[in-house]
Amino acid sequence: MKDKVVKGLITILFIFLPILDMLRATSIVDVQLLNFSIIELINLILISLSFFLTIPKIKRKHFKYIIGYFLILIIYLGLHLYNTYNFNLSLLTTASHNYLVELYYILRVYIMPILLIVVLLVNKDIFNRNYYLKIIKYLILIISGQIVLLNLFRYSYGSYADETAAFLINKSCFFDVFKSTNYKELLTVGLFYSTNQISLILFMLFPINVYNLYLKPKISNWLLVILQSFSMIIVGTKTATLGCFLILLGSWLGYYLLVLLKKEKHNLKFALLQLSALIFTSGLLLISPFAHYYNDKLHNNKLDNISSKEIIEVQNRLKSVNDDLSKTAILRQNSEIFKISPMFYKMYPLENDLDFWIMIAQRDRKINNDYRVLKRDIMQRIMVKNNNKLDKYFGMGYTIGTMDMERDYIYQYFLLGIVGVVLLIGIYIFIYLKQVLNIIKERHFNFQDIIISLAPLAGLITCYFSGHLFGWVSPMIILAMVICLEKVIIDD
Repeated sequence: MKDKVVKGLITILFIFLPILDMLRATSIVDVQLLNFSIIELINLILISLSFFLTIPKIKRKHFKYIIGYFLILIIYLGLHLYNTYNFNLSLLTTASHNYLVELYYILRVYIMPILLIVVLLVNKDIFNRNYYLKIIKYLILIISGQIVLLNLFRYSYGSYADETAAFLINKSCFFDVFKSTNYKELLTVGLFYSTNQISLILFMLFPINVYNLYLKPKISNWLLVILQSFSMIIVGTKTATLGCFLILLGSWLGYYLLVLLKKEKHNLKFALLQLSALIFTSGLLLISPFAHYYNDKLHNNKLDNISSKEIIEVQNRLKSVNDDLSKTAILRQNSEIFKISPMFYKMYPLENDLDFWIMIAQRDRKINNDYRVLKRDIMQRIMVKNNNKLDKYFGMGYTIGTMDMERDYIYQYFLLGIVGVVLLIGIYIFIYLKQVLNIIKERHFNFQDIIISLAPLAGLITCYFSGHLFGWVSPMIILAMVICLEKVIIDD
């Protein structure tokens, strides 16, 4: 009876995952129950209940490791909260000392997915390979189907639109690609609120989609691969667009390499379906807004039409004035000259650290044009100004209220510290590497092992370059799922 309840709860979690992500872009995200967002509360309840029902099934030898891990984690959380309380609030207007918010953030985005991994691995008899493949098919159909359909009907959020952008009801990725000059506005994400998160989720699911085609090389599964490829090209980020192409190309070449090495039996039907999917995807990619946008960017790599003389004049004027008010005014009025977006002045106010912003304004504009680099520099400066040696070990905390850096591992280092990164992020990497080592140790690599191992690896590597995996609910739930699928297949 308990097994059925656990399976039902986890199935509801996965079924509602894309639906809740769509609701995050609506006013429903503000609906609260007991001061908790109703959307977040659903995930918390489903995973927590599943975990408590699973506890009796945990073997004693595994239970002591789980208890040990959580005891260490509790000690870290105490030290982390104490350290965040020592943060200098005068450095940031957004910062606060709020233990409950800090704990809630870590609980829902880090600890809950860890509990989910425990539930899935302990209940391997319930959550078998067929279960995962059915759930993943559903997720791909809902996510990719919605992205493609709404793009065709010109009713989607733009992939590169800001949070307040209206629906793009008059643009379609492929209907308008030959008559548009602004290719980025053709790229859409359906009704999902975060482009980077959806890109990463699709990237992690895509190897499983190819694996499903490998298991059952039939037209319906081929169409599912095509649908997902189409949606990833429509999203138009490097992670999504190049990700689907590289996985198709790499998996096809890898398959034939294994066939030549006689480690894989040749399945002509699968090879042809996979090759046709690669050709179809390549054709779509060549005519896509993504290709047009980066082709234009390649041929016109200037930041803007501002001359070097104009830049030097403004920089010299900034050096020549003596009073802080004049310097502040020059910085604000010439944000385009310095390539410093005004949003960064809101994140880390000019008045708080004028010397820092003068230094940023005087350096190469190309550096400032890379938001990831500029965000990192701001966070590094905040840590230096906070002047707390324990920050690098226990983190400054989520409640300092800075914007996401789009570079996981680095961002989490600032928020959680080295100890937090090891405990809350390292656990996923440890489980993944342990499983890969088991594959190498116990048997020869075959195509199934490689393609399944690609799914979590896609997330773990990509989040370093583009972020939005660690610290975000939906991608971390998907990461937990593909890690557990890999374990189930290894043990088969």
